Amino acid sequence: MRYERTKWHGRAAWTLANDVLQLTHLTGGGHIVDFRLLDDPAVSPLWVPSWKTQEPFHFKSNTDIRKFGQPEIGKLLCGIAGHSLCLDLFGVPSPEEVRNGAALHGEAGVTKWQISGKKKANEVSLTAKVRLPKAGLGFVRELRLRNGESVVYVREKVRNESSRDQFFQWQQHVTLGPPFLTANDCAIDLPGARGRTFPDGYEGHEALASGEDFDWPYAPKFDKGRVDLRRPLSLKRTGFVAGVQMSQKYDHAFVCAVNTKLSLAIGYCFRRKDFPWVALWEENRARKSSPWNGREQTRGLEFGASPLPMSRKENFALGNLFSTPTLAHVPAKGAVTASYVMFLSRVPKGAKVIEKISVGKDSLELKIPSRKIAHRVPAAVIRKYLG
Repeated sequence: MRYERTKWHGRAAWTLANDVLQLTHLTGGGHIVDFRLLDDPAVSPLWVPSWKTQEPFHFKSNTDIRKFGQPEIGKLLCGIAGHSLCLDLFGVPSPEEVRNGAALHGEAGVTKWQISGKKKANEVSLTAKVRLPKAGLGFVRELRLRNGESVVYVREKVRNESSRDQFFQWQQHVTLGPPFLTANDCAIDLPGARGRTFPDGYEGHEALASGEDFDWPYAPKFDKGRVDLRRPLSLKRTGFVAGVQMSQKYDHAFVCAVNTKLSLAIGYCFRRKDFPWVALWEENRARKSSPWNGREQTRGLEFGASPLPMSRKENFALGNLFSTPTLAHVPAKGAVTASYVMFLSRVPKGAKVIEKISVGKDSLELKIPSRKIAHRVPAAVIRKYLG
């Protein structure tokens, strides 16, 4: 078991590892950029952009706009990869916020984080911290690994430095990419209920109709028919964004993706009351502008407090959607916490989808269709994190 400072594509990072898997966490932007099993180090499911990334705080308007876009977008895109944190914005800032230096998805993804490690007898951990002065928030993320497990236990805290209550957006921007993500071998699932497509299309290349409600997993196609959102990359040269409400039948929700060819699953499990929404984002070589250049293939499984990446004003106007809040809340000088787990697991040969994940006494139980016995992922302290 170990933690150590390292480099990832030339950028400052920390690695956390046990005897089963390893995870890499950047200091610049706080992105979790690599997550892989040690017995197959060739595959990490997380998206790595085809462009060369850089530290976001090194973004220079006079030279980097051509490569990455205007500062409110380019500051994030120049350094983004894998699992990002959106705080306290989820989406494009308002024109007024832009004039005051705001960036896409908030300060967390463009700021330098402080990271430290700790090792105990049977576990190793990283603690990552960042302060968001414009938002008036402090943030701490703790990640723990135990020997013999392919589960990372994550606990996050948002602290309000203001003397007033705050409503804010808090989203885990998990993005998958090739070689794990493919059209033929990959499928995703989640306990979805009602959904709504993004109101503003997808820059002229939308796969889905705009601003329409639907029942999971079938969303209205742009022209006619429906799209099964469990199947990634099914429509070439298109993209979409859709928000999905987590079913109120369950206390725990999840997002999970399986690659049948690799017999590998990646997933996140969390309490529905903490993160009641999943925003699905897909880019399938649709965006031609730099840095995209028509090359990226992604599927975002972005679980959090809001259904769609919209401005704070738009979320306030939305209020509750399908009787579910669309913003998180933290009291004056107070704090809120949320816990979740992320895992990588080998699954039985031929497994095409994980249709349900249950929190057991000391494991995550993955239900595979047509199998009588659930596939179990050992997780000795899962109840401590998810209750």
